[in-house]
This record gives sequence, structure tokens and C-alpha cells, in this order.
Amino acid sequence: MKKVMKYLLVLVMAFGVFNFVGENNKASAATFNWPSEGTITAGYKDPDYLSQFGRVHYGIDIAKSGTVNISASAAGVVTRSYYSSSYGHTVFIKHNIGGQTYETVYAHLRSASSLDVGDSVSQGQFIGYMGSTGLSTGQHLHFELHKGLWNSSKSNSVDPLDYLGETLGGTPPAGDPANNPSNGSYAYVKVDYVEGYGVNLYNNDGEYAGKANHGVVFSVYGEKPGYYSVGAGKWLPKEYAIYKPFKVHSAYPEGWGVNVYKAPDGAHYMGKLEYRDYDAKEYRDGYFKLDDDTWVRSKSVIVTKPKY
Repeated sequence: MKKVMKYLLVLVMAFGVFNFVGENNKASAATFNWPSEGTITAGYKDPDYLSQFGRVHYGIDIAKSGTVNISASAAGVVTRSYYSSSYGHTVFIKHNIGGQTYETVYAHLRSASSLDVGDSVSQGQFIGYMGSTGLSTGQHLHFELHKGLWNSSKSNSVDPLDYLGETLGGTPPAGDPANNPSNGSYAYVKVDYVEGYGVNLYNNDGEYAGKANHGVVFSVYGEKPGYYSVGAGKWLPKEYAIYKPFKVHSAYPEGWGVNVYKAPDGAHYMGKLEYRDYDAKEYRDGYFKLDDDTWVRSKSVIVTKPKY
């Protein structure tokens, strides 16, 4: 599955949110948060990465210039803090969530982390700064998520985008806002074409920008007539895409009011959010546009991502 795209991550560091679509088998009562701000430049098992570097990419790369903080995606215990010839300055953190062990990897840090093996860390705790140490072509964070412990074959690796900001079970206390992290997308599209053949992608100028194979799923960051923006300045023709919007629902118990606005600025109050699912139509500046053309703060809702 190809989820390789550059896109701006609008991050709200937050704790777990609850699931409106039934039991989630990933874990219980926790969320993995985005470890840094930046732009995703390579996805999990990204085919472009494989063709360029000749090896499978078992994580995601998040890039941003300047001094960028890296933080723990979830609470846990440091299992490695060392320099690797490939990962550069790196920290591994083990998490135990609902009886399930996970391990996250934070690679290419600017310098050695102050964390030592055995240190306990809280969710959102500072780990180090984004860098370009080890096998790296520019400043970025290489982030891996393993369901189980990391191993050299990386057989326990999972796509972080399936977990970051996702509900891992549990319900917040009554009246407690369940802040919803977002990566800037508001829908998924799946390439629907003849199996074994690729659909042309185009850049912002309408020029050919590569192919996407049948069955590949992209996040959606914008639209224009006939095309979906799927990140990295690439556009997918709508005629070859199966579109599924994210579902947005109040993060508060029924009866608690959530404000909606005419624009994504919080200045044009339009009323209260109904206690139902909405289709997300757009994401901008920390707000989701809903199917009734109102806007709601992302920190006031939870988002259910579709599955194919």
C-alpha cells in the first residue's frame, strides 16, 4: 500500500479518544501521537523509496527545516539510545498498551539523546531534535512503529499512519475533550484501475509525475475539478479513485455543545454541532469543514478513518 506523499502535518498533541465504530483490536485506552511537525517525504513500504534506494522502507519519513522537536509518540520505557551507522542517533521506546507490546523508533536525530536505556518517558516528552545523522540525504525523522518488539527483519513493523492519532479503545471522562491530532488530510482514495497497470499522476502544472498501481490508497489533502491532491504535489484523476471521507463526531458526551463556525477562524459562530457523524470535506488551520459547510475545531471532535 502506497501512502507516500508530502503533506503538511497539523499536529495537536493529545491523549486517547474513543471509537464510535465498535471494538478496536489494536490496543486499549491510548493513542500514538505524531512525533514531530513536518512533511511526509516517504511512506511505509514506499515503492518509490524501494526503486530509489534498493531497500524496503519500514517506517515514514517526516522532514522539516530548522530546529524541530521530536517527542515520544506514547508513554513507555527507553530500550535503546545509541548511534547506528544507518539510523544515526536513535532512540527506541517500548510501550505496553492494553497488554500489547509496541516499540517505536526515532532515527537520524541531530545529536545523542539525553535519554538512557531504562528511562521512563511520558507521551509527548522531548526526545531530541530532528537531524540528518547516519544514512540520510537531508534533515528528517525516520519513524517506525512495531506491533511487538523491533527485530532486524522488522517483521513486526506496521504502517504508522494506521495508528497515529487513531483511537485505541477506551472512553474519555464525561465532559473531557478528546483532542484529535490531524496530519492535514480529510479522506482516503483507493486507486481503481486494471490490476497490474498504473494510473498516471500529475504535478501541480499538469505534467506527468509517475504512476499509482491498482489498489494503492492515498490520503487526500485537497481537490480541484477532476483531481484529488494526494500529497507531494501530485494529483490523482477522480475517475480512477474510490473516495471515502473521514467521519467526524463530537468528542464530548451527548448534550455537551461544540461550536461550529462559518469559516476556519473561530470568529463566525454558526451554532452547535449535532450529535451525529459528519463527512469531512476539508481540513485547514486546525479546523475540519463538514458536510453542511460549517467548520469545527479538530480538537473538539474525533475522526473515524475509513477502511478498504
